[in-house]
Amino acid sequence: MATQTTEEKIAFIKLRIGDVTTNPIYPMFTDDEYTMVLNTVSGDVDKATRIMAISATMIIGSINTREVIGDLTIENTFAPNYLKAMDYLINDPVARIPANLMPWVAGIDAKNTKLMNATDLSCEGQACQSSTSCGY
Repeated sequence: MATQTTEEKIAFIKLRIGDVTTNPIYPMFTDDEYTMVLNTVSGDVDKATRIMAISATMIIGSINTREVIGDLTIENTFAPNYLKAMDYLINDPVARIPANLMPWVAGIDAKNTKLMNATDLSCEGQACQSSTSCGY
């Protein structure tokens, strides 16, 4: 996969948090603000998305969703629904596997727990004999 440009990363973050032209309060952030956050997290789109989603909830959370004028009550569900969507994004950002996660196996001896090299499908230079061990 090719490396994304900063502009592509910004466009993707905008799409993920709903900072699009159909949003009633578009634009929520400037491209400079997106760039600043991306630089802060070393270009990590998932981390930047989470930060921008948290910031967006602060903006959207301040929107009045109910007004009463005499006998007339006007309500909308934009803010509560947006906050619910952002809560999901903030707490479960596309259920990705955490960075730097190391595999761990319990219940087998040490010689069979060697880490497999995913690039050449071998275990320490020897071809794997099965999906569960390196045949040592």
